[in-house]
Order: sequence, then C-alpha cells, then structure tokens
Amino acid sequence: MVTDNDDPVIRTPLPADADVCDAPTEPVELCADDCQGELCEVASPIAQGTPTVCAGGSYTRTWTFVDGCGNDKTHTQTITIAGKQVSAPYASGEASCGEDPVVCVDVTPCGESETTICSNDADPVVASRFTFNTPSGTTATTSGICSEDPQTDGAAEPSVTKTVHYDDPNGCDTEADITFPSGCCCETDFAVFNPTNPNVGIPSQCFIQMTNVNIQGRRWGWTIGPLNFATETTTTHPIYGGAGQCDTLKGYLVGEATIKTMPGTPNKVEVSISAPFEVNSEQARFTVFHIFVGNDILPTGNNGAFITSPGQYGFTKTFPTRTTDAFTKTFTRTTKTRVNINSTGAYVVIHAVSALSCSNEHYDR
Repeated sequence: MVTDNDDPVIRTPLPADADVCDAPTEPVELCADDCQGELCEVASPIAQGTPTVCAGGSYTRTWTFVDGCGNDKTHTQTITIAGKQVSAPYASGEASCGEDPVVCVDVTPCGESETTICSNDADPVVASRFTFNTPSGTTATTSGICSEDPQTDGAAEPSVTKTVHYDDPNGCDTEADITFPSGCCCETDFAVFNPTNPNVGIPSQCFIQMTNVNIQGRRWGWTIGPLNFATETTTTHPIYGGAGQCDTLKGYLVGEATIKTMPGTPNKVEVSISAPFEVNSEQARFTVFHIFVGNDILPTGNNGAFITSPGQYGFTKTFPTRTTDAFTKTFTRTTKTRVNINSTGAYVVIHAVSALSCSNEHYDR
C-alpha cells in the first residue's frame, strides 16, 4: 500500500497580487491535480463596496485544495485598490459681501492626475456639487456688527463659518467647516425727508440738532414729521447710509422709503421700503430694519426722555441672509406706547443697517 503525502498541484495559472482601480467582480476558478484526479475551486468575487472605489484598500481572496488523503494546497491573492481621492473642501479666495466664497476640492481618480474642482466652475452642474450650510447646532442668523447697529460705521463684519459639502458623482463626498471673512462692511442707515437740505424745517429733524428737547443717547439720524391726516398723502424719502452728523455728503444713497398717511378710524401709516440700491455698481444689502411710528418725535423711556436707540422703535425686521427684497408694513398704532395715531399728525423714524463689500469705492473717501 502506497501512502499519498503529496500536496495537490495547482495547474491553472496563479492569479498574481494586483494593484487596480476597481474591485474585481468576476469569479476566478483554479484547478489542481492530485492522485485522485482533478480538484477545482471558485473564489467568490469581491463584493462591490468592499473596498469602495472612493476609500480604496486591500482585499484578499484564497483558494484551498484538499485531496482525499488530507493533503492541502493554498493560494492567496492580495488585491490593492487605490481608490479615488477627494480632499476636504477648502476656501480659495475671500467672499464678496453677501456671497459665499469660492471653495475647491482636489480630486485624484485612480490612475489619473490630480485635478481641482471649484464652486465657481463655468459648468453649472459642476458648481452645483458644492452646498453651503449653517453648521450643526448654530442658528442661521446674521452675526456680528451687521445684525443690529454698528458702533463704528464702515467696520468690517467678523468672520463667518459655513459647512461646505461636496457631492461627488462617484459617491466620494467630502465635507468641512470653513471659516472665512464675510467681506462685508456695515453702515447705519436712516431715512430723511429732504436730501438737499435735510436739517432745516419740517418735516425732517436731525437728532443731534434738536437741542431743545431731552434726548437720551443722542446720535445722528432723522425723525420725519409731523405728517398730517387731513387727506391721504404719499411722500418719498431717500435712505442714506454712513451719513455721520446727518451729513448726506458723507454717506451714500442705499434705498428709498415711501410713507403713506391714511386717515380713518383708526388712522394708518403705511411704510414701504424699496429694494436696496447699487452703490458704485455693487448691490447693497439690508440686514435689519427698525421703524418707529407715533405721535411724538421718538419713543420715550421710563424717565420721560426721548430714546434714539433703534432697538426701542417698536418694529424690527431682520434678514438672516442679507436681503435685496422690498417690503411694506402698515401701522395703526405704535408697538411700544400702544396709542392710536391721532389726527394732529405722526412722526416716523426709519433705521436700517446695510452691508457693502469692504472693497467698495465708497470706503476710499
């Protein structure tokens, strides 16, 4: 009796280790000869996604032959998949005011050279792969000095953070939080009655020049009125930004307000705000409006003094993404003092904050 101690002999060409770009999907059969005849085994194909075309990695498949005498022979093949490399998004240049920055990703498909894809690509399909979102856990509101009332006109708004997502056609998506300068400088705005001579006569009075009344927090800005209710009347008022000391020559025309007095029971005042204008060929943007309507020149505090602080005007409208839209608001009584607008007249104060790119020529004065 002869004992078989010989391992099976694999006679099929052995699959070699390989570096590839995609996982093999076809099964591979290997056969071996032994004393009892032929042994064949099929290795399972590599499942799609293990490893993925994006992540890459290594995969091992093994063929094992065992003859009737317990002798065995094994062949192992290692397949390395390079994968498609996509970098995290990164900023490429600063943002213009009201616009997201240009962001890019570096893409290296397996076996190819690196290319850079950016959000300002001429192909809108490519550009649409980038999305800008508010980071998780934060509120989508305008932040920094543009949100309320800048303490220094023309000051730059602080940096903002966006979560940028790149949607790759092969599913190799990447995402990153990117902090970048907003590119915005912000100005205080007020509506005025007479732009050529805004500080003389009625119906327009500059806060800092009304020395005969008790005003708390004296600052530049105008109260418009009194507007009477004898008949329905519509007046138009330019809105100026950065007009320190009530000097419109220092500022810029950023928009227009229309005030309509409507006599009746009760009397009504309708305030319409235009879309913001262009300033030196750049579209300005509004971030917030405060509007006061009442029988006095300004709202009053607990001590009886008039208050110029916009947060006390009663009506506030904010624009988290900095608007270029118009809007209209109708008043029947002031929000703060809750009194009807009587027939002797009404005063209106319209305050806003506008944003321009810090590179705007307006700031070269």
